[in-house]
Amino acid sequence: MESLSLFGILGFFSLEDIKKKRIMTAPLLAAAIAGLLLHVLFLRISIWNVTGGIAVGAVMYFISVLSGEKIGKGDAMMIAVTGIFLGFWGNIIVLWTAMFFSLIAGAVAVLFFKKGRHYELPFIPFMFISYAMHVAMNTGGVV
Repeated sequence: MESLSLFGILGFFSLEDIKKKRIMTAPLLAAAIAGLLLHVLFLRISIWNVTGGIAVGAVMYFISVLSGEKIGKGDAMMIAVTGIFLGFWGNIIVLWTAMFFSLIAGAVAVLFFKKGRHYELPFIPFMFISYAMHVAMNTGGVV
């Protein structure tokens, strides 16, 4: 149930990120509340692990503010939401894998499509791909 919910959330916001390059706050807050409710119902991971997962997003938000939003605040808030579902280590794994994929995509964009150094890529689709790989590797592809 939680995996399907997070797939839906990441899928929805991936499309939003690609189309508008912005993340709507109200649906993101609803996703966070849904994640917390699912956590309370299923108690799959400890509250400390959930708090650690949210903290990863909080750190990214702080980096966003300090960097003049080189990392989008919406992306940072999405990372906090994935932290609710995945906990600290799951969130770190998905985040680092997404960063790796975005690095490759950015390099391809610069080298082959002549985009500038400051070309902006939507990040949430890379989180979606990373999470799909995370689920496939940990469940044998069963959601």
